[in-house]
Amino acid sequence: MIETRNRKHLRPNDTAEWELRLGMYRVLYNVEEKVRIVSIERIAAKPRNKYIVQGEQGEL
Repeated sequence: MIETRNRKHLRPNDTAEWELRLGMYRVLYNVEEKVRIVSIERIAAKPRNKYIVQGEQGEL
C-alpha cells in the first residue's frame, strides 16, 4: 500500500483506487487489505493523457 514510481494511489473515481504502470499499459485495481485480495478492474493502454480500453478512449 506504498506509492512507488510505478504504483500510485488515484484520486477518488468509480473505477479503481490504484494504478500500476507497465510500459505504455496501466493496470487499474483495488486492494482489500484485511483479506488480502487484489481485484483488477481494468487494463488499458495509456498513450499520453488518454486511457484506451478495448480500442476506445475511456474514462477512469
